[in-house]
Amino acid sequence: MKKTNNINILGLLLIFCISLIACDCEDPTNPDCSNYDPCWELEQPNIDFEMGTVYSDPYYELKFPSDTVLYGTIYFNANIENAVSYQWKVGTDTRTWNSKEFTLYFNDTDSATLRLAPIMVTLIVERQPNNLCFPDDDGIDTISKYLHFRSDWESTVWGTWEGYRDSLTNDIYQLKIANIADSPHSNSRSTFIFNQYGEGEDCHHEYTSYSLRGYRALYNKTQGEATNWETCGGPYRRWNRKFAVNVNPKENTIVITWEEWHYGDYNYGDCCVTIPHIFKGHRVQ
Repeated sequence: MKKTNNINILGLLLIFCISLIACDCEDPTNPDCSNYDPCWELEQPNIDFEMGTVYSDPYYELKFPSDTVLYGTIYFNANIENAVSYQWKVGTDTRTWNSKEFTLYFNDTDSATLRLAPIMVTLIVERQPNNLCFPDDDGIDTISKYLHFRSDWESTVWGTWEGYRDSLTNDIYQLKIANIADSPHSNSRSTFIFNQYGEGEDCHHEYTSYSLRGYRALYNKTQGEATNWETCGGPYRRWNRKFAVNVNPKENTIVITWEEWHYGDYNYGDCCVTIPHIFKGHRVQ
């Protein structure tokens, strides 16, 4: 009986020793090792903020991030949630904003005044520091960027673009987006999209108003009408909804999305078959 007990004790000791050897590892990334470093995969937060043009209504919001804008509602958004505090300063404005995100409105007169005078936007964030891993971190970050303004005619949206619609990658054509005066010497202008479907340069959609116009973006939630569809060769009356243009100025590329509303007949008919489209292309001129 004693011999059996001794064997059992020796077996337990052997298992215990093996366990000790297995746990005696050298890996700072392994929580089971004695030299585990709880900070090995942590980095100090990279605090930053985004700004750009935004369109919003009670049901929809669309943002176009850019440090260059025309006018309209401009948003400023920090990339850190639940900070201890936020403090924003915009140019020479004496006000301070203390939320993660806020908006300011600039009209076309503001844009003209600031066109050659970019304004400095500064964000000061106080957050809870991790002094265990970063003992020198005081938890306060300051980031500053310039916000540039341009005139309406300088928008990168205007021009001729070559590309394809939807999945028709072999069907390459050119479309043109232009900002045209409603009459000679008129300050009122409309947006025209020529050859949107590759049906001919004379085919166009017209917008007499817009929801958002930015340096590298254009958005209109309401209808754009194909007024001359019968004479230009269009197969039927096409209308646009949610026409959104997004330009990458550095790469001279464009992405356009919209909904085609297909009415039942020329006299509007039953409304509507909705067909989503996307155009991807690059600048020609």
